[in-house]
Amino acid sequence: MITLVYTSGSKSETFVGRLAATCASRDTKGSVHGFDASMIPKGTVLIAYYIVVSKKSGGQKFTQNSVIGISFVEVGGKKVPGGERGVIYCTTERFVRFMGFGPTPPQ
Repeated sequence: MITLVYTSGSKSETFVGRLAATCASRDTKGSVHGFDASMIPKGTVLIAYYIVVSKKSGGQKFTQNSVIGISFVEVGGKKVPGGERGVIYCTTERFVRFMGFGPTPPQ
């Protein structure tokens, strides 16, 4: 489960989502490494790319945010330069229409 809270002035926005699958990233040598939400340090600023999925449990219908990708904006208090940011995919789907939730870029 990923919970993101972004605050701007007196306004605060919260996003809660579940990874659709184990995330996979490549290192500089091209090797693929998998990771899950528990490996993302608390306080990390990121953009979550997601789809809204309808589910049914115990006869009740509900929706859930399914995170299919993430992009790190700030890790360990250090900003990740825009040119070095990539999307790390957390899905097994090949084509997906999605939305994004993250900090608003400064004007």
